[in-house]
Amino acid sequence: MRPILLPTVLTACVATTATTPPAEADADTITEIAAPSAPAAPDRTPTPPCAQLPVGEPPGQGYRVAQGFGTNRHLGEDWNGVGGGNTDLGDPVYAMADGVVSAAHDFRGGWGRVVRIEHRFTLENGVEAFESLYAHLDDIAVELDQRVERGQRIGSIGDAHGAYIAHLHLEVRDVLRLPLGPGYASDPSGYIDPRAWVAAHRSGCPPG
Repeated sequence: MRPILLPTVLTACVATTATTPPAEADADTITEIAAPSAPAAPDRTPTPPCAQLPVGEPPGQGYRVAQGFGTNRHLGEDWNGVGGGNTDLGDPVYAMADGVVSAAHDFRGGWGRVVRIEHRFTLENGVEAFESLYAHLDDIAVELDQRVERGQRIGSIGDAHGAYIAHLHLEVRDVLRLPLGPGYASDPSGYIDPRAWVAAHRSGCPPG
């Protein structure tokens, strides 16, 4: 009679199924997960003075100023299509000059969607900063801190969610980061006539 080999087989099974305890992690091999880097600061490099009107192709064509700067204590200009009514609803609105978006938000109420852009021009007496404001927009096509170029579409003419007949309320300010404001005031300090501002800042524009 042959000897029974069961104990040997069991031993082999136990040996093949036994697991080795995991080795302790080597501290030198642990790699730290890097913290996410901070977003890059927006490019605020000054540019030669070059501004344009914010509607029409070429700028201003097909539009009129329905209410000018200073009329009825108005702090800006209201631009309407010459067709009247809501014929200009959805028409493109363009950045008046190179700059960085300082606000792009729906403020509701009498303002609706608003875009604000800070501009920095290199002039003979140094760098001067301005801010343009575009209100009552139907849509916004830019983001906060985005660098934009003169003539770039930033939104479209709207009606502040039905509060008005479609038009663009436009302001230019020579003091940065003013509050959104009332749109009308007896003291226009910090505000500039938009068309006069454009006319005074064309020397850096390319020919043509």
